[in-house]
Amino acid sequence: MSEFVRPNPESIILHGGKTGDRWRVLDKLAEGGQARVHYAEHVDAVGVPVVAKLPHDPTSARFKTEAEIHQRLQSPYVIDLHDFKSGGENPYMILERAEKDLVIDVFEGGMSDPSVLSAVNRMCRSIEWAHENEIAVKDIKRANFRRTPHDTIKLTDFGIAAPFGYVDPAGPIGSPISMAPEHFEEGSNGMGTPESDLYSLALVLWESATGFSPYGGLTNAQIAHEKQASFLRPYSDFLGVKATAQDRAAAEVIFEGTQRNPADRQKSVGHMRRQLNKAVRDAKDTMHIDLGGLKAPKSKAIAVFLNEVQGVAEDRTYDEGFERGNV
Repeated sequence: MSEFVRPNPESIILHGGKTGDRWRVLDKLAEGGQARVHYAEHVDAVGVPVVAKLPHDPTSARFKTEAEIHQRLQSPYVIDLHDFKSGGENPYMILERAEKDLVIDVFEGGMSDPSVLSAVNRMCRSIEWAHENEIAVKDIKRANFRRTPHDTIKLTDFGIAAPFGYVDPAGPIGSPISMAPEHFEEGSNGMGTPESDLYSLALVLWESATGFSPYGGLTNAQIAHEKQASFLRPYSDFLGVKATAQDRAAAEVIFEGTQRNPADRQKSVGHMRRQLNKAVRDAKDTMHIDLGGLKAPKSKAIAVFLNEVQGVAEDRTYDEGFERGNV
């Protein structure tokens, strides 16, 4: 149990969910516009650490939809949903506890670090999986990619997710910083699409690589104007001398995903993921070695040899690892 959790004998006991289990609500962890999240524990057994998500409005149809979509999207790329009750008194979701945000230290090594590319691939696969199930995630932002205690990257929070083609009566909703430019256009109905999700994911990757948002400090109105009037620059432009060949190659792919016009982006998140892997792999084959201040091209054979000498195993492509179930 986390050291920040203080059991309370008067804590609420949740029950009546799909599993029939009982859950004790503990200290509050976070709160948003639609719900609050508490640490929680199983009343009758010791198991994996969990949190309880409780809606502010117990009659919320959106909360019911979120629980159903989360259950539908269960996979190794999504935070585990252990139990839920979507109607009646005290509706709730019991979720895998993953307290760590996807903060910048995950990406500190840049694209030359195999663990960074692995994290990027998992992020992409989580959105791909939603799209394969015909769900637009919509609220894609850095805070919704979480790290489990085993440092596995997983997606969470489907509070505004919806099936493809669904038009929310509330119009465009979400986090302005990560929303696609087309959602700010006059007359937009805010319908989630694979193209708008791709933009939001590419922007999250841009932010994760640089450690800041290109729209930080702006008001919502300023963000809307910026997204409609200008284009981002590749994130490698902001890394300076720290940008490796792999960073520059990956930055161009991610830059394509942040284009203002949906037609100018990749065909899908899967397409962007495959482009990223190829770009990083190809850039690795043409890295340079510092020879006392001189630069010389490095072939793949020499790169492998140097990696072995330095005790660093050459990374495999994501798709190869995925086929073997290793990532």
